[in-house]
Amino acid sequence: MPKVTANGLDIHYERTGEGPRLLFISGTGGDLRVRPNMLDGPFAQAFDLVAYDQRGLGQTEKPDRPYSMADYADDAAAFAAVLTNSVESPKRLPSSSATVRRWSAAAAAVPAVAARSAPRAAAPSTASRAASTSAMAC
Repeated sequence: MPKVTANGLDIHYERTGEGPRLLFISGTGGDLRVRPNMLDGPFAQAFDLVAYDQRGLGQTEKPDRPYSMADYADDAAAFAAVLTNSVESPKRLPSSSATVRRWSAAAAAVPAVAARSAPRAAAPSTASRAASTSAMAC
């Protein structure tokens, strides 16, 4: 199972599919070891789907301190940057953007992720927040 170091954490992720990139950020309690999950659904048939275990969950490192929404946003932005710049990634798309899909508690972090990814990403509008998607480079 692949891991990258981003924002000072070893982050476990999985990737499947072909097409435009879709970064999935799970909510509280998300764990890629639990099946079926987002990677087993229809999105993998239409997208280059990337999902990761957030800090403290699944197979990602578990820092021994409280976590904030800012930590989750920093992790996601750093993860996306590492994924973009990884020379080991066979699907490296350095100037591409991705759609970000979030679930549950992750909904609060995505606008902050877009802000941290500027200028590669525009801050999402109110409408895009309501639709629960945002574009960012990754």
